[in-house]
Amino acid sequence: MKIKNNLNKNIFFGLIGFIFGIIVMIVIFYTNFFGFNSANVNKSPFFTESSLDNDKYNFLRPFIASGYKDNNEKESLKWFPSERNLKNLVQDAVFENNEVKTSVFFLNLNNSGWFSVNPTDTFIPASLLKLPMLISYYKLHESEKDLFDKKINYQGENFNQFKNLGNGTIVPGQTYTVKELMREMVVHSDNNALQLLYKYREESLKSIFADMNIPLPSTDQEIASKDFMTARDIGRFLLVLYNSSYLSLENSEEALQILSESVFKDGIVAGVPSNIVVSHKFGERTLDQNGQNLKTELHDCGIVYHPNIPYIVCVMTKGSDIESEKLQIQKISKIIYEGVDSFANNSKEN
Repeated sequence: MKIKNNLNKNIFFGLIGFIFGIIVMIVIFYTNFFGFNSANVNKSPFFTESSLDNDKYNFLRPFIASGYKDNNEKESLKWFPSERNLKNLVQDAVFENNEVKTSVFFLNLNNSGWFSVNPTDTFIPASLLKLPMLISYYKLHESEKDLFDKKINYQGENFNQFKNLGNGTIVPGQTYTVKELMREMVVHSDNNALQLLYKYREESLKSIFADMNIPLPSTDQEIASKDFMTARDIGRFLLVLYNSSYLSLENSEEALQILSESVFKDGIVAGVPSNIVVSHKFGERTLDQNGQNLKTELHDCGIVYHPNIPYIVCVMTKGSDIESEKLQIQKISKIIYEGVDSFANNSKEN
């Protein structure tokens, strides 16, 4: 009887082992057959990235970037011939204008196909910093529900006198809520609003740059006057809003709504049809010495909500004439929209 029981146990465990072996073989076969193995994954140009502190999050890994590896753009464009052709058109426009140094970043939000022109060129972000500042305050609001109702009395310097574009409405001697300052900072690109919010929570800007793994200069002077951001850096801030991967769904939606109300219409917006919504932020900086302009930088970065293929575009420029830089941004925006519209229509026909 004892021998029989042992025999039954051996048969039982043997059967279990056999079934388990069959399952393992099936898994190995299918993963290799369909390409889902580590070697193929590592070869793929597609990636998602998170630099958030993983010790802080036990159940999630928010993506702060997605698209294609920096050193693999050539390979990635093999997957997307339309983006490759579009890059050629943009590149021609950039190289035709030697008077304006231009960098471009483009990301198709449907398929994550992307390209960049002069990707390593850096610029003074200027008012583009209002984009990460906006996001950082929405992040604070998620843990401080009364933050937006807090009031700040403005007794400082008038920083709106140092800009050429936008019409700031925040004036010394008045009191504003945090939410009012956030809106004016973006919609009218108000420098006074930016300064008030920056000083109110100085760590907020540093925090979001650290989360996004983008270097931020250590001093206010360097932040205001140093070329340190690329077009793709700015594109990443827009991407986390679109993906709602850094803020809640509601806060991401509200931030993009505010960005869509920007009064600046002489950049990206001028290159797309009037009925197309664009959530964007521009930045401009003029550096002068002894009353003489040495360098002017103008940038515009946003999400263009093409009805079939929404995309991120960031155009950053520097030169000596802000009007020429406006025209350069408008031209590139128009080329990109028409290119996207063309292959969107071709996809419908096919």
